[in-house]
Order: sequence, then C-alpha cells, then structure tokens
Amino acid sequence: MSHSDFNMVLLKGRLTADPSMVTLPSGDACVNFSVALNSSWKDNQGTDQEEVSFVDCKAYRGTAEMINKNFYKGRPIFIEGKLKQDRWKKPDGTNGDKIRVIIKHFEYLDSPKSNGDAETEETKQSDFSDTGLETSNIDTSGDKLDF
Repeated sequence: MSHSDFNMVLLKGRLTADPSMVTLPSGDACVNFSVALNSSWKDNQGTDQEEVSFVDCKAYRGTAEMINKNFYKGRPIFIEGKLKQDRWKKPDGTNGDKIRVIIKHFEYLDSPKSNGDAETEETKQSDFSDTGLETSNIDTSGDKLDF
C-alpha cells in the first residue's frame, strides 16, 4: 500500500448550491460545489442533537462535466476523494488556506429530476480512475481562489 492510499475521504451529503464550472487555462473542466453533511446523536441527557458541516469539493475533466450536467442544489451525492490543502498569500500579507475534497469517484443517490432525461446504469456511477482522467496529472497552479 502506498502512502497516497492513506488520503481517502468518503462523503454522503446534499449539494448546497448548483455546481459552478470553469475552464482552466489548460482547457480542463473544473467544477466546484459544497456538500452539506448532517449528523445527529443523543447527548448524555438523551436529548436529540443535530449538526451540519459544509465541505467544499472540486472535480476535474469528465467528472466535472458529469457533475455540472447532472447535479443541482439539494441533490444527494456520494463522493470518494482525497483531501487537498491550498495555501496562498492574501492581499493584506496574511496567509490563507483551505482544505477541500478532490473527487475521484461519485455516485448518484437518487433519480434525476423529471425533465425527460433518464440516467442509464452507465451514468449511475462515475469512476474515471481507469480512463486516463486522473486528477494527479492536472496542472492546478492557476486554479487559486482568494478568500
């Protein structure tokens, strides 16, 4: 097992907004979106507790195009990916950083909107790891966001 195998994230949640797709200077498609993750439990007094976490996600190439075409605010998604930390200098000279999930594989968790489009079993799962669409080969150096 290589060291890169230790950076794995599995998430199941709902998109908080429609995905936002851009074309990188390299010509590769890149989509950004956030996923809401709900957790619930009972505290020591037996009271129901709930917490929502928001995770930023990014996908490239064919995966980005599929997500941009088929997902929308509120639609559930299952994601397999890896964590990536971006660091940059802010205009005021302080350092900024952000951790996000880079998507390797995703699955649909529901049926599409009833707009006449039908998903086939081929599009129910998307895994581009065996198609030469590895995200590790994409130059993301021009893909920085200042917050």
